[in-house]
This record gives sequence, structure tokens and C-alpha cells, in this order.
Amino acid sequence: MLNLISDFIDDNNDIQFINDQQAAIQLNRMLQRNLLFFQHFDINLYQKIKTHHGQRYTVFSTKNQKFNIVEIASGRVLYSQDPEREVHDEVVELCHCAPHVYLAQSSQLFPKSPVTDNAVILCFGIGLGLHLLPLIKQVTPSVLVIYEAEMDLFISSLYTTDWAMIYETAAAKKHTDIFTAS
Repeated sequence: MLNLISDFIDDNNDIQFINDQQAAIQLNRMLQRNLLFFQHFDINLYQKIKTHHGQRYTVFSTKNQKFNIVEIASGRVLYSQDPEREVHDEVVELCHCAPHVYLAQSSQLFPKSPVTDNAVILCFGIGLGLHLLPLIKQVTPSVLVIYEAEMDLFISSLYTTDWAMIYETAAAKKHTDIFTAS
């Protein structure tokens, strides 16, 4: 399935306009909260955010009033019709059946088992960021590295994810080794 944006927005332009206007308020409120957080938490990342001008991906509101991300050039959407459900299912599966990579072994077969408290979790990709808080709430790995190579996708998460809450939750769980990079 291609997951084109035309399948995710309302056919009635007036209804979609209203959805977009309501979403804009919520998206901008979260963006401002996150900008304030990163301004105090990591000034270098804040400066990258403020000076970034890419426009490969953007957040939009679906006809079901869910947030999703679209690649602008192709019109392809990153998530299904229900991003929250999709992400929830992926987090549950990861926590119960995570692939384990051992750097000392060259085997291509990775055993799977539940995430343990001494695990190091490498999270490559942020997208909407919906998976981060549930993951931190469910497991307490010794290290969690969050990495997003595409700055547009990281910035998309600033509209939909409360980064201060992610860090507060991690700190409350005595989880201080969290790194973000972009």
C-alpha cells in the first residue's frame, strides 16, 4: 500500500480546512513548549532547530483528526490511519521481543527476548515521537540513545511530542543516560 496523503485527508475541503485550523493551534502550542525546553536543555540543538530550513517532511492532520507525517515531494504518508495504535503495537512488541545485537559476534541472526534493565537501546528514528514516552515508561534500559538522521523528521516530532515530559519521565526513573542526536 502506498499510503498517499489523498487517502488521509477529507474529500470535503471545508471540513479538512476546519481540521487543519484546529490542529494548527495544538501543533503550535506543542512546538513553542518544545522550543522553550530545548532552549534551556540543549542550546546547540536549539540553534540547529531554529536555523533549519528543510522541507522534505511535514506534519498534517488527517480526516480522523490524527497527526501524521507526509513526505512532501512524493505525497507518501509515514504512518497508518491510526498512528497511536501502530506505535503502541510496535512498542509492546519491542519490549517483549526485542532483537539483541552482540557487537562481539558477527552472526546475522539476532536472538529476541524481552528488554532487560541492563539493556542499551538504540532508537534510530523519531518520526512523530509517539513511541518514546511509552518506551521509557515500560522499560528502564541502562542507556537509551535516540537518533534521527533526518532533521525534518526530528522537527516534526517537536509539533507532536512533549520532549520535556520524555526527559522528566526518564529522570524520574533515574535514567540519566539519554542522548539525542540529529
